[in-house]
Amino acid sequence: MRLLDRIMLTLVMFVMVGFSAFAIILALGLDFPLQFLGQALHDVNNRMALGVSAAIILLVSLRFVYYGFVRPRPEKRIRHETEFGSITVAHRAIDNLVTRTIKRVAGVREVKTRIDNTEAGLAVALKVVVSPDASIPDISREIQQTTSSYIKTVIGTDVASVRVYVSDITDDVKSGRVR
Repeated sequence: MRLLDRIMLTLVMFVMVGFSAFAIILALGLDFPLQFLGQALHDVNNRMALGVSAAIILLVSLRFVYYGFVRPRPEKRIRHETEFGSITVAHRAIDNLVTRTIKRVAGVREVKTRIDNTEAGLAVALKVVVSPDASIPDISREIQQTTSSYIKTVIGTDVASVRVYVSDITDDVKSGRVR
């Protein structure tokens, strides 16, 4: 749970504690909370503040109800069955391995990967930025061969396809992202 969600949940819980205390006091036969509330609600500004507060609390509560029913997306992964049991590898781990491997290919400046499972094996899509002195057909072929053999050797699964998209040709190296 994120920090903002925790803060909102804490505020909603404080409101619920206050409402519960108010209801308990009324259940005990004490009517001073109702008198105080009646006097406070005669002022238009107090009614408006109460309405806005109630609307905010309703929206926050609906958010928590929604997230209570929505299931998080399962992490993409591949699974191998061996004679000793199963091996599961997350796509994120494969992304990291492929990214590190492809960055070692001469002429590759940046790389971004996407992995998908297919019937024939993994489908790897690579978005790369290459240097101007690189031959695009040669570097693309090397990227495809390196990726396919590396995944087969390290992960132990077949690669159905390796698609290379050259998004830019530049000497500049941007940190982190491919445009």
